[in-house]
Amino acid sequence: MAEKPGSAEESEGQDGFLKHVGERIRAARRRAGLKQTDLASAIGAKQPYIVAVEAGENLTLKSLARISAVLGVHPMTLLLEGELAVAFDGGLFDRMGDLLSCATQASDQLADLLRLLHALIPKNAQPPAPHPRSET
Repeated sequence: MAEKPGSAEESEGQDGFLKHVGERIRAARRRAGLKQTDLASAIGAKQPYIVAVEAGENLTLKSLARISAVLGVHPMTLLLEGELAVAFDGGLFDRMGDLLSCATQASDQLADLLRLLHALIPKNAQPPAPHPRSET
């Protein structure tokens, strides 16, 4: 049965997600060698706010952006779990974007080349006759 918006199950899922995000923020803060007071000061907040955020409460997108900037991580690495976070942090998604950009450019260049060839080749042109093969 699907969850109803605002249901207890939905609330528990959201709370669980926010707690996981808070745990990832705490872990990243510790890896960065910062105390809660250091992080709070760096984002213009007070230490109790960081306590709440790390407990999975009261996190805004604006705060997430500030926290991730101070910790030197992409905000998505604080939201994603497991392999996705590692892939994102490792630049996999950036490299995939670069590849897609290159493929788009190559596709555009190929389309330009085909338009040029189409303009240069007369409509009634016949393919060249094959060269006779000499027997040796």
